[in-house]
Amino acid sequence: MLRAHASPDGHRAHARPAGHRRGLGGAHRPASGGAERCGPARGCPDAGHRRLPPHRAPLRARGRAPLQRAFRTGGRPAGSRRPAAVRCHGRSGLAAGQSAPAPAPRLTAAPGGGRAAPRARPGIPIRPMRGTKPMRALLRLICATAVLAAPQPGPAAGEGALPAPSLAPWVARQLAASPAVAEARARLEEARALERAAGRPLYNPELELDAERTDVDTASVGLSQTVDWADKRGARAQVAAFERAAAEAALEGAAESYAAALLRALAELDGARRLEALARRRLELMGELEAIARRRFEAGDLPRAELELARIAHVSARLARAEAADAVAEAAQALRALTGAPPGRLPPLPEEAPPASAPPGDEALRRALPLLRQRAAELAARRAEAELRRRERRPDPTVQVRGGREESETLVGLTLAVPLFVRNDFRAEVEAAEKARLAAEAALHAALREARARAAAAAERYRLVASAWHGWRAEAVPSLDTQAELLRRMWEAGELGTTEYLVQLAQVLETREAAARLRARLWRAWFEWLEATGAVRAWLGLATPRD
Repeated sequence: MLRAHASPDGHRAHARPAGHRRGLGGAHRPASGGAERCGPARGCPDAGHRRLPPHRAPLRARGRAPLQRAFRTGGRPAGSRRPAAVRCHGRSGLAAGQSAPAPAPRLTAAPGGGRAAPRARPGIPIRPMRGTKPMRALLRLICATAVLAAPQPGPAAGEGALPAPSLAPWVARQLAASPAVAEARARLEEARALERAAGRPLYNPELELDAERTDVDTASVGLSQTVDWADKRGARAQVAAFERAAAEAALEGAAESYAAALLRALAELDGARRLEALARRRLELMGELEAIARRRFEAGDLPRAELELARIAHVSARLARAEAADAVAEAAQALRALTGAPPGRLPPLPEEAPPASAPPGDEALRRALPLLRQRAAELAARRAEAELRRRERRPDPTVQVRGGREESETLVGLTLAVPLFVRNDFRAEVEAAEKARLAAEAALHAALREARARAAAAAERYRLVASAWHGWRAEAVPSLDTQAELLRRMWEAGELGTTEYLVQLAQVLETREAAARLRARLWRAWFEWLEATGAVRAWLGLATPRD
């Protein structure tokens, strides 16, 4: 029996067999559980007509914008409602008394709201339908929200400002065994010895004995002393003191540079190991994909072209794994060149990066940077040396006192000797010392300018990288395994082709790899900022290596 009625939404009238209801896509099927009755109360003249519940209505009846908003927010948009009615799509053209045709293939709703795949009729193979625009929008959103961060949002910036507890002892042990630091320490001991030497008197007294046996026997003894008339000893002591201060700053600078190089190498190795772990995971996923594709191909559910595509993806993942392992070996070699031993078990880097801060001013840089303190001490030493050269142009007199006997006579003598700087007045030495002072002053200005630019660039670079990192960390992202499992299920269900599955999975893996690279860049930028401001040992809590 056929019934004809007009739909309440105004579309054309249609005929359907009695007892049938609408299915997805407009097909009528026999009434069964899970459907609501229309009836006059719902604006439908057919009391026996059933309609599907709203959650099983066709996608075009529900609207695309609410669906996409639901994907973005994880549920139904705020204030949205399910449609109260679903448009009826019937089948017409049945003659009176004609038996109802076989029901249309039943459609199963796809996960995420995509177009459903029809169930095949007996004896008629039907290929699974590809995803429609809503499904592709869902996949794009899934991969776009795979931000470069861990699964859970991290704490606010600044909570991880302290280093890991095991990081400072490890750096301290490496500093104690560093040849570069040992060399700088030996230079400091040399400068201290020279300072002690410069503080001693410049001239020692001289003892003279004279005896003569002739017709007249003579014997005498004399004592002479050169007087430091221009206080050259004080000028030499000042030069040595400034040289010792420069050596102390050089030792601090060597320790700062070595610690910063250690931390940068540690960040490089940590990032390389994270990338190598992702490459191993990629290889596992591609191996599983090839195994599943081979089973489906042998069962006749997958064409050979897609099997070859899965095999090529597996080979590519194997090559990427080898490249990542090579990067780990290279980073480990760079760290071993600094430590002199295989990396072994290394201390972890903190999970949260410290907050960014403004670059310090010139005075703060002069006080904090060992290089600037070294240049300032060298400039002071060159000034003191120029003063020493000026004092050396003043002659130092020598006073001698003698006493003796000649026959029965007593002899007493006093001698005063003053050098005459006639042939060489030592003016060239003074001029050379002045030029050395000017060179040291220019070196200080150049170092200050470079340090100012380096600190500003390091602060800006770290601020940008830290802002990006904290922004990504603020997003709650599913784990890599969750995303890979979702894509694999959609591929096995036929909602994704092999090519699209590989593209989406590659996007997920690339975001994770980019996250690992961003984390390594973040810590490199932070260590460069610490080195540019002379705060490496202060951040680690290490003492100044002067003793």
